[in-house]
Amino acid sequence: MYTQDKKELKEAIDVADKLIEQLEDVLNDLKSAKNWAMADFIFGDSMVGFFKRSKMEKAQSKLERIKDTSLSLKKELSDVNVDLEEFQDLYGTKDFLLDIVFDNPFTDWRIKKEIGKVYDSTEDYLDVIVNLREKLQSEYDRA
Repeated sequence: MYTQDKKELKEAIDVADKLIEQLEDVLNDLKSAKNWAMADFIFGDSMVGFFKRSKMEKAQSKLERIKDTSLSLKKELSDVNVDLEEFQDLYGTKDFLLDIVFDNPFTDWRIKKEIGKVYDSTEDYLDVIVNLREKLQSEYDRA
């Protein structure tokens, strides 16, 4: 393998590391949002709902950055002829607005389920990126 190829692998590994860190960070926020969503469902308190929405907004912002980093990784991977599935399962603004407008147990439960789906898809994507990073590292070590 040529030095340029090794350099390209290193760049992809670096972006994968950044993405892994971002995914782990957002998973913490989503886990917290899930917990607040359960509390909101049980207690229905407006203050609990505020904390839940705050965690949701924080996670949404981080998910947008993850999408950008995923695009950067996809670009780096194209340099080493590797494909990457896109991460698209972002929490929708529409659902967030429903939670504010229709603050009731049914909406709270639906929002809790949606947060769970986003958490699961984010966790699955983290697994994909960790496996990809391991393959890249193995390729880099062989070079």
